[in-house]
Amino acid sequence: MVQRNITHSKVISSTEGSLSSIALKKWERVEQIDALVRPTLEQEFGKIQAQEIAKMLRVHWTTVYRYRRRLLDQEIASAVVGRSAGFPSGSTRLSAAQKSIVDQVIERLSRRTKKLRVVDVCDEVARRCRTDGVLMPSRSSIDRCLRRMVPTLVMRRNEETDRQITAAAGNFLVSKPLDVVQIDHTKCDIDVVDNLYRLPIGRPWLSVAMDIATRSIVAILVTFEPPSAATVALLVTRIVHSKSAWTKSLDLSIDWPMAGLPGSLHLDNAAEFHSKALSRGCTQFGIKLTYRPPGRPQFGGHIERVIGTLMTKLKSLPGATGHSVKNRKHFAPEKTAALTLVEFERWLALEIGERYHHTEHHGLKGSTPYVAWQVAAPLVRPVKQPGELFVAFLPAVRRTLQRGGINFNHIRYWNPAITPWLAQRTTVTVHYDPGNLSVLHVELPDKSIIKVGYADLRHPAVAVWEVLATLKHLRTVNRETINEARLFKAINMQRAIIDGALRKTRAARRVTARKQSEKDSRIGSSVDNSDKQNGTKTSVDYSAEAPDYKAELWSH
Repeated sequence: MVQRNITHSKVISSTEGSLSSIALKKWERVEQIDALVRPTLEQEFGKIQAQEIAKMLRVHWTTVYRYRRRLLDQEIASAVVGRSAGFPSGSTRLSAAQKSIVDQVIERLSRRTKKLRVVDVCDEVARRCRTDGVLMPSRSSIDRCLRRMVPTLVMRRNEETDRQITAAAGNFLVSKPLDVVQIDHTKCDIDVVDNLYRLPIGRPWLSVAMDIATRSIVAILVTFEPPSAATVALLVTRIVHSKSAWTKSLDLSIDWPMAGLPGSLHLDNAAEFHSKALSRGCTQFGIKLTYRPPGRPQFGGHIERVIGTLMTKLKSLPGATGHSVKNRKHFAPEKTAALTLVEFERWLALEIGERYHHTEHHGLKGSTPYVAWQVAAPLVRPVKQPGELFVAFLPAVRRTLQRGGINFNHIRYWNPAITPWLAQRTTVTVHYDPGNLSVLHVELPDKSIIKVGYADLRHPAVAVWEVLATLKHLRTVNRETINEARLFKAINMQRAIIDGALRKTRAARRVTARKQSEKDSRIGSSVDNSDKQNGTKTSVDYSAEAPDYKAELWSH
């Protein structure tokens, strides 16, 4: 009799589940193998026998030896099933260092209340691997770890949208930089806070201009003003001019070289893109306006995609609202909002200038927008009159020069340069920035353009919507003549009301928190007194340290 030596056997079957989970066809094969191999376990076995059995099973003779070892090892027929082809399920090819980094990142990010995005986890793993000098794992490996560790906390692409996805045939090719610049607006999926009390004040608007040839973002604008002709004007001026002054105002040092005069603007059919100011300004500087067909967003696919990518990035920020209104309750933006408008703009500038522009782009065949722009920069059309560009896109009105200067929206403006034309009561063209009425750009009869400021320099800068709202309020209250002093007095009073409301809200919240704290303290003391009166023994351990109670901190 042959003695079985299974002490040093390394052949282990990885069959999982019960016998009922084995497919019928596979089980018939198991029965055939077991019937031929099991009788050989109790006798001498050689190569000739293995070859005869292999011929009947239609396998190589060495495979018969493997079947025999498995039966010797486990003594059950299902041992010959073995594992499925391919890499073992549930195993990983990551090294110990890679797996440690991935596990730590997932564990840290999973503590948040909001769902994880695979791209955010990949970015954090890449940063940690670069710091530790470890090879970056693939996205699919990280995704498998997420599915295994936190499957319910992972946000998949298109999870929030109910939009129907339709195919868009063809593509749009542009060879020269700034030949085609697409512009679009969106309301950001994030709540920002005010600078003073850090309370939520709403969602800002984002305007983006993208160069199709190099996939570069040539300008952005973040504001609370809805899209208008002035918004487009300011965006066009940012396209043309260098970004150094703008990035410096954000306390950033970013290499953002994309600037120049666009050959054409690719726009949708929004009202702000059909304004007279935009049409005449583009004609003045040789910029062609091209409108997409109505109801066909795929004709602006480049700008739609990049805006969608930016909005997806916002989901990891505090105050994120999410794209879907139905799922917005899971984000609770009013509780987590923490960024001011300037801080949010600074974050966007870094996201675009330092990350997007230096990320490989499929449409550029693996190159980056920054490199593509550097190669194509000599082909950019120069701007010969940058000073007149901004004024050309601003809305304009006609006004007659009077002895007191220029009267616009019941505000008086003055500049000594207009004195020679006062006697003839000359009519001039006045360009104004709706977001800042502190300065008017006046086109004089000799075709020169000068800046005319407030006659009373004590007045603050105001937006046109503030002035119009105040005028409407004053007309409602009384029908007396509206004068400049009353106008700015009302604006200042309205601003004071808003500031006072914010302060009262803050104080009320403090009082509520203090009363709740006092109430909790009284409840605790009343329970202790009742225990003493009833003669019951308290369970308080006076030898332990006193716990921390809610308290309000007052600054000195």
